[in-house]
Amino acid sequence: MEEAHMRKLLPLVILAALMAGACQGATTSQTSKTITILSPDAVAALDNEAPGMLVLESMQAIVNLGEQLVDFKRSGNQSADGVNQLDFNNFEGRLAESWNLDEANKTWTFHLRHNVVGCTGNKFTADDVIYTFARAKSVSGTLGPLSWFFMNTAGVAGFTPDVFPPKSQTALGDEVQKVDDFTVKIKVSSIRRLFLPAMTDFFTLIWDSKEMKAHATSADPWSHAWATDNNAPSFGPYCLEKWTKGSDFIAKANPNYYRGKPAIDRVDFRKVPEDANRIAAVQSGEAQIRAFAYALPYDQILQVAYVGKAKKWEGTVPSSYVGFFKTQAQYNLDVEKAKSLLAQAGYPGGKGLPPNLLQLSYTAEREGTLGPVATLIQAAFKNVGLNLQLNPLPQAQFADRVFAKHELPMFLDDQDKPDLVTGEYALGPFMTTTGPGNYTKYSNPVMDKLVDQIYSESDPAKQNQLLAQAQEILMEAPNWIPIAEYETQWGVRNNVSGITWHPEDQLRWFELKLG
Repeated sequence: MEEAHMRKLLPLVILAALMAGACQGATTSQTSKTITILSPDAVAALDNEAPGMLVLESMQAIVNLGEQLVDFKRSGNQSADGVNQLDFNNFEGRLAESWNLDEANKTWTFHLRHNVVGCTGNKFTADDVIYTFARAKSVSGTLGPLSWFFMNTAGVAGFTPDVFPPKSQTALGDEVQKVDDFTVKIKVSSIRRLFLPAMTDFFTLIWDSKEMKAHATSADPWSHAWATDNNAPSFGPYCLEKWTKGSDFIAKANPNYYRGKPAIDRVDFRKVPEDANRIAAVQSGEAQIRAFAYALPYDQILQVAYVGKAKKWEGTVPSSYVGFFKTQAQYNLDVEKAKSLLAQAGYPGGKGLPPNLLQLSYTAEREGTLGPVATLIQAAFKNVGLNLQLNPLPQAQFADRVFAKHELPMFLDDQDKPDLVTGEYALGPFMTTTGPGNYTKYSNPVMDKLVDQIYSESDPAKQNQLLAQAQEILMEAPNWIPIAEYETQWGVRNNVSGITWHPEDQLRWFELKLG
C-alpha cells in the first residue's frame, strides 16, 4: 500500500529570505565588487542529478555556473517591490543563437553561438550539446533520471521509458544530431509547448564535455561523482573559486563570458543557519489523507506562522501558473469530519495507527519557518486523537530520505516546486507513477494517461479541460496536501539592484548590479 505524505509546497518561496549584502571583499582590490549572500544551508552538490542538488543553495550555485541553450525573455515589467519579471511566452538565445521548428518533420534546428569560452578555457561546440543529451539519456544520475525527464517532457524522440530495464535503450541515436560544429538538430515525437521551456531549466544545462570526460572513470563514465563533489563545468557567467562543503562557496566572474563580464566580480555564498542572523500518511489509503487534510489549522498557519503574508493554496498547481484551476474539492479545518474519516478508515480516534507513521519530518535548518508550522499541526492533530511526533532532520538526510529514497511517512516540504510555469509540468513530475518528483509513491493509471494526453494535446481548450479534470481528481483523492502559497522574498541592501524572479527561485548573479 502506498505511503501518504503531507507536503507543504510554497511555489514562490526560496528556503528563506536571502540576505544579499554588497561589500568590499577583504582579499579584493578597491575596484572589485563582491556580493555576500547569507543562506540557511550550504551548497551540497554541483551535479544536477545528485541528491544534494535538491538543497536550494546547490541549485543556486548550479544555475550560476551553468548555461542553457535558451532562456525566457525579460518582460520589461517589475513587481511592486522592484523585482524584474520574465515573459514566459517568449524566449531568447543563450548558447543557442537562433532556432527553428520544421513541423512536417518534427525537428528543431539550433544554431549555436560562436566564440563561447567556459571557465576551463574550452570553447563551446555542438559536441557539448551532444554530450549533454547523451548523458541525460544514460539515466545514470544518483538521484534519478531528472535530465532525462526534462527531455522526455519536451517530447525529444527516443527519450521514452524504454531507457529503463528491461529494454535499457540508453544510447543516444540519431534523435540528436550534430550537423556541424555549430548546428544541432533535435527530433521530437510530438510538438509540445513545453519544448522550449524545458530547455531553459538547469536540468538541461550544457556541460563542458571535454572537462567532464577528463574526469570520467569506468565506474562513473558520466562523471556524476566528480561533478557532485568538485565542480559543474559549463559556459556560465561564474566560475568556482573555492568550495568548502558544509560551509562556504565562493564564485568569481567568468572573464570570457559571451554576454560580457558580470558586474559583480565575486559572490561569497555563506551558510548562516539562524533566521535571526540572516534577517533583523499512513499506509491504508485515501481516507486517512483526507482526514489529515480536514485536521489542518490552515488559518492559524497563515496568520501565525506566516504572519498574514501567505494565502491558502487551493489546488495542486501553483495558482499563478498557466493551467491552474480552482477545484470544487477543497479542505478547511473540520475536526468532526476528520474524526469521521479516521473511523471510516478503521482508526477511530487514531487507535491502531503505527506510531512510526505519525512522525512529521522537516529540515532542521528550516526550524525558524517550519518549526511553528509543525507545532501548529501537532496541536491540531491532538484534537482528532492523533499524537504527532515532530522529527526535524538535517537537510542532507532529509533530502536523501525524501527525494532519493522516498521513505518518510509524513513530511513538510517548502522547497520543491515546478520549475516550468505550466499546469502540465506541475503535474507530470509529481503526480505520475514514473515522475522523478513522485516522492509519495503515488500510482494512478488514470492520472498517468491524463498527463500523457495533456502533454500531447495541441488544442489549448482541450488541454485546459484535461488539466481541470486532473486537478479535480487529485484534490478529491489527494496524495499530498497543499497548504499555503507566498511570494519569494529576498532581503537586499539598497545598493543592490537587478533582482529577477526565475521559476526555480534562484538568483542569477549576472543580473545583479551594485550602485
